[in-house]
Amino acid sequence: SFGYSGFQTDGFRVNSDQKDQIFDAFVQYDFTPQTSVQAEYRYRNTKQGDVALRFFESDFFPGERNNTETDTVRAGFRHTFSPGSIGLASVVYQDRRATLTDNQIGEPVTLLTLNRPEKALSGELAYLFRSPRFNLAAGAGYSKIDGHTDITVDLDIPPPDGPGPFQFQDTIAADVRHANVY
Repeated sequence: SFGYSGFQTDGFRVNSDQKDQIFDAFVQYDFTPQTSVQAEYRYRNTKQGDVALRFFESDFFPGERNNTETDTVRAGFRHTFSPGSIGLASVVYQDRRATLTDNQIGEPVTLLTLNRPEKALSGELAYLFRSPRFNLAAGAGYSKIDGHTDITVDLDIPPPDGPGPFQFQDTIAADVRHANVY
């Protein structure tokens, strides 16, 4: 199957616009009545201003822009060993690129940029056993996210109190690892 979803609005206040597009392709194939595979590819692109609703109406960021692109690939496998015995496997890979910019924070900040690239991979194996007296679900999984946030702040502190325009940059690691057994 192939799918598309698109949504766009100007919002109800300044800088609350949104645009969201999703493209999806999915395929499944049965090699035998006992064995099947499936695969999916999804692309999502979102662009939006500050859409958060806070207590005060005027509490929003008029210069904030958020752009996110995500590619996701998923594959799955199923094999039925007997009517009460099933093996499952799943793998998901995701590549996400997110950027937040704001050019209207206020003095002395003239521009704030946050770049947040992430690559994620997860996999899981499961075994299901069913009988009239006993049911079992066992499995193991592992996931990892390799990411970081690049922060860039353009500042302008005029002399004699400051050096004039300058830029501050930093990177914050955001790696995550997780394993589970059940």
